[in-house]
Amino acid sequence: MNTTSQRPTVFLFDIDGTLLLTGGAGRRAIEAAFALHTGRADACSGFSFGGMTDRAIVRAGLLAVGAAVTDALIDAVIASYLTHLGSEIGQSAGYKVMPGVHETIAALRGHAHCAIGLGTGNVRGGAQIKLRRGELWEHFDFGGFGCDDEDRTQKVGCRHWNRCVTMRSGQLLRSAALWISGLATNARIVRRRMAWSLRSIPEISVMRSSRARNEFR
Repeated sequence: MNTTSQRPTVFLFDIDGTLLLTGGAGRRAIEAAFALHTGRADACSGFSFGGMTDRAIVRAGLLAVGAAVTDALIDAVIASYLTHLGSEIGQSAGYKVMPGVHETIAALRGHAHCAIGLGTGNVRGGAQIKLRRGELWEHFDFGGFGCDDEDRTQKVGCRHWNRCVTMRSGQLLRSAALWISGLATNARIVRRRMAWSLRSIPEISVMRSSRARNEFR
């Protein structure tokens, strides 16, 4: 990437495993929430959370234990999860910000033509809890969260993109390049799934955080 061109560029970062590790705090919090609402702390033990939104995780857990799945029950489990997540994150010995993340964010924010956002399966409240311990939450201009859509690839390109445009002017949407860290391993999948809402974006790439840092030193 040629930074001297000053081409408007949007960077979207996932949270878990990309910006930070919680040391299992998220799973412990969801187990506590399921224990409260279904009596089954093991509701989600049979599947990985990777690539899922929080709402999709709760839905899958409810189905796994044979509970009647309603939006009201999903909301209730999520609310309990957030209550437990706050204490779990605060006391998690395994919590850590991934190496180079603070340097990457600082480097990107040093360029006026860059906008930095989140593209995560976490609900907004969960993202805030996880990022605030690592002093990261305040650095992101906008985000697409797991409370926006259960399908994480659909939510990234919706109204949160328009919020970015409002902040950085209409020029950004028409000419920006979009770089994605941690959302997917296949850029073609991302392009296809988001094409309906990002069809004016000429460049969509998938990267690691370290690549962003190196590009913008």
